[in-house]
Amino acid sequence: MNKTSLTAPLYTQDGKERGTVDLPEHLFALPWSPTLMHQAVTSFEHNRRSMTAHTKGRSEVRGGGRKPWRQKGTGRARHGSIRSPLWVGGGVTFGPSAEKDYRVSLNRKVRAKAFFIALSERSRSESIVFLSDLSLEKPSTKTAATLVDHVCPDKGPKHRCLFVFAEKNEAVLRSFANIPGIATASLATVHARDILLPNKIVFVDPEKTLSGLEERSTRAKKPVSSRV
Repeated sequence: MNKTSLTAPLYTQDGKERGTVDLPEHLFALPWSPTLMHQAVTSFEHNRRSMTAHTKGRSEVRGGGRKPWRQKGTGRARHGSIRSPLWVGGGVTFGPSAEKDYRVSLNRKVRAKAFFIALSERSRSESIVFLSDLSLEKPSTKTAATLVDHVCPDKGPKHRCLFVFAEKNEAVLRSFANIPGIATASLATVHARDILLPNKIVFVDPEKTLSGLEERSTRAKKPVSSRV
């Protein structure tokens, strides 16, 4: 059994504090590693680049099938093609290309460790809270806004709050969609960068959340099966 001396506040759906949740130390008490976090965040930023910026080089620009004028005898500088970067409408020198790949690959264990280091850092700053349950029969922005006022009382243009759900609920997600500064994420796909950005992280359903985190930690330690 792992020792659980760390705690986080627990709230009900009505926004009332109802005790605390014990946090396992092997998930929420890892030491900070700036090098590892830099690798995780920069790889995430690089991998989300759309790579759509593209300029045409001289080989891609239309026209320039013949020499503009003869080599000698005109008194003008010699040119071989109007597609040259020296010409207006010619190709671009050293411009961005959609063929460039910015993706950075991190192995599974590094990604998992970075995620739990981010969790540990937010736990130390008392930025993590739990919500006992959140179920809505139909979308209600008013109900979601009331809950946000209790769980994330701090206001401001730069204040952000992240709700992490162990299970997807379309009515709940739509309820938070129009509230400024509020983001939602799935427990299975939330990234270390997502944990570091907001001022407050709210995990919904502590039992399923801790179970999902344990499973995520265990899955990262399993060896990858080799393909024959």
